[in-house]
Amino acid sequence: MAVKQKICETLHPMTKDGGLLFIFLATLLVTVSIYSSYVFRLSLWWPWHKALLIVVPYAFAWVVVAWIITDKSILRKPYPYIAIFVALFFEKIYWALFFNIFPVTYRTASGAIGDALAMGSRNSAFPTVEWLNLLQNANDLFIVVEFIVAIVLFVGLWYLARPKDFERLGSLKSRKTILIIIAAILMTVPLWIWRAIAEIGGPRLISELIMNASWIDWYSLLFYGLPIAIAMVFFAFVITNIKSRAKYGLYLLIFVVLLIPYVPIFGYMNWIISSSMITVFSYFFIFAVVYFLLFLSLLLLSKTKYIEQ
Repeated sequence: MAVKQKICETLHPMTKDGGLLFIFLATLLVTVSIYSSYVFRLSLWWPWHKALLIVVPYAFAWVVVAWIITDKSILRKPYPYIAIFVALFFEKIYWALFFNIFPVTYRTASGAIGDALAMGSRNSAFPTVEWLNLLQNANDLFIVVEFIVAIVLFVGLWYLARPKDFERLGSLKSRKTILIIIAAILMTVPLWIWRAIAEIGGPRLISELIMNASWIDWYSLLFYGLPIAIAMVFFAFVITNIKSRAKYGLYLLIFVVLLIPYVPIFGYMNWIISSSMITVFSYFFIFAVVYFLLFLSLLLLSKTKYIEQ
């Protein structure tokens, strides 16, 4: 009964001031983005209207989160929100841009359909080797893009949640700055780990790793889920305003829920064409719950009025 009463005491002011409604809105926007990714997952070349259905809701969801965690002591100037939206928009639109500028399938000089990945396309506008080099360069650049986007997102939310940390430039030379940089690096781990493998063993080693199902099953959890979960916990620590011991439970909640989408059985049961409607629905429901709990935790950590007042 005590736990139930505490939850009610926390959710009541959140419902009253609209915080919970904004959490639901942000969750809905992310779910729409993920659903759009699922619908268009078989196409590397996304028409712009399809790409925007993935990009805009996701970027705007984090703007909503930024709005609700903003400290009331600062004026709501549009620049931080615009910066967060533009950074996430570019990150999500990056590969759509690449495949529209350098499509996998195109017409050769003779008018025939060519494929940049097909062997024997040396007479085409983008021969196989040249196109693959473009793809590798795009992958390398995306690592830098991902790092910059993470910095913009984390610093933007940090500034909005704890503006007093930015009153003096010297105050930024702290462990929180180090945690933000580490968190941004961790967000790039899934990208540069394969780059490192390619440099060490080349395409043959990558092919062997992919064919080793027992290893690849856990790749997403180890090199996607774990670094991202740790990064978000570090970021959550930076924006924390509450002082009660409840913050440790919220850190643990963030860490656990962000691992769920990367558990092997969870990924396999939904992202195949033969999946049933119930299975697909369960995927999006669980993903929605994950983001809802993430956004809720960030709000509770950044606002003292819900837990400590």
